[in-house]
Amino acid sequence: MSQVAKAWRTAPFSMFMATCAGIGHLPGGPGTYAAAAALPSIWYMSHHLPVWAHAVVVAVVTVFSVIWCDRAGKALQEDDSRKIVLDEWVGVWIALVPFAQLTFAELVVGFVAFRVLDVRKPFGIRKIDQHVHGGFGVMLDDVAAGLFAIVPVLAWRAFVG
Repeated sequence: MSQVAKAWRTAPFSMFMATCAGIGHLPGGPGTYAAAAALPSIWYMSHHLPVWAHAVVVAVVTVFSVIWCDRAGKALQEDDSRKIVLDEWVGVWIALVPFAQLTFAELVVGFVAFRVLDVRKPFGIRKIDQHVHGGFGVMLDDVAAGLFAIVPVLAWRAFVG
């Protein structure tokens, strides 16, 4: 039995959540796919909930994500497996959570800014990725990238939108 199959048997709910219902198993860019899959939900929240409410949703999911990613990583026997993509989902949420009534352009700006920051890891994000481990480490670098990605969305909204 493969390690992935063992992980699903050992921690099925954490694997389901951490892989975003299996997106993490897709070939290519599973982190990008997960971040893109998160966009409809943040769009919906920005149009149907007050900002404080979607901020609470994002905060609660972020806290639980630390646990799910930690359990999935242990089950996979990989600290920050490419199969774990919930951190990208939450990271793009963080980039867009401060905004009510998101436009399509703002959604794209937030998504692109987050993915660039997540992949390139500037501004100390790489140090977080290298030195913080477990579920907290999996999540923290993407939280940081999401927070930095707020700035381009703010700029877009201020100068274009």
